Amino acid sequence: MFNVRLAETRSGGTANEDVVGHIGTAAWVIDGASGVGENLVSPISDAQWFAQSTDNELRKLLADQPDMRFEDLFLAVVERCAAAFAAEARRPPAGRHEMPSAAIAFVRALSDRVEMATLGDCEILYRQADGDAVAQHGDGGNVGAFEALTKASVRDLVAANPAISSEALFEAMRPQLVRNRAHMNVDGGYWVLGLQPEAVAHADRIELPHGELELALASDGFLRLSDMFDRIARADMLAIERREDFDNWYGQLRDLEQAPGSLASHPRAKMSDDASFVRIDLHTNSVPKG
Repeated sequence: MFNVRLAETRSGGTANEDVVGHIGTAAWVIDGASGVGENLVSPISDAQWFAQSTDNELRKLLADQPDMRFEDLFLAVVERCAAAFAAEARRPPAGRHEMPSAAIAFVRALSDRVEMATLGDCEILYRQADGDAVAQHGDGGNVGAFEALTKASVRDLVAANPAISSEALFEAMRPQLVRNRAHMNVDGGYWVLGLQPEAVAHADRIELPHGELELALASDGFLRLSDMFDRIARADMLAIERREDFDNWYGQLRDLEQAPGSLASHPRAKMSDDASFVRIDLHTNSVPKG
């Protein structure tokens, strides 16, 4: 049984650029990377467009072929999204900073194993029934190195102007963010889900045998509770099982983000980020095909 106990997402701004989705025995969290150039396909947010397009393509492909090979599945998603972007964009992108991208965490129960994959800084947390310690899986795409550059710039800007607004901070950060995006999905840079098919080969993947398994998928916005504010341990996130649990932690997250001096003590480009979380229980020794 593939039991999705909870699938929640909340917006941190004017547009929610996260998506949570599941179909059959697969589930995912997608975190669209906020744009640092002009929107080319959406009047609201190209990041939102890309996250929703990825979600739609995953649903269609998995409905037709639920056991489609991982590489084929995501290459098809990238190909379809790239074709849609080329057809809908009002002009060619001026650089990689105008190409949409996203982080993703993806879990699927197949007939003989459980498959997990991430691209970017979304994470998968899991615990097996034999009592093994919770493990985490994510950011093998070198996103953290470029996030460190962003935080260093934020730290300098906030130190120079402690009263800077979140909007002014993002504008001041834009040149650094554009420089970061130039390294997206290129050798020596960082790897995320985008319009470049070569990124699929850089996904972090693991497989586990069937059995009882507790799983949680989270976007980096929700993970701030742990890695930024040290309010909850990663292992304890597996105890978030109801909407009331999520709402409690979400409320704490927003309070921490808005606390006086929060940007100085916890430098970041966005005061509040979209926050998404999926909680799954897997109780089975086999999953039928089809």
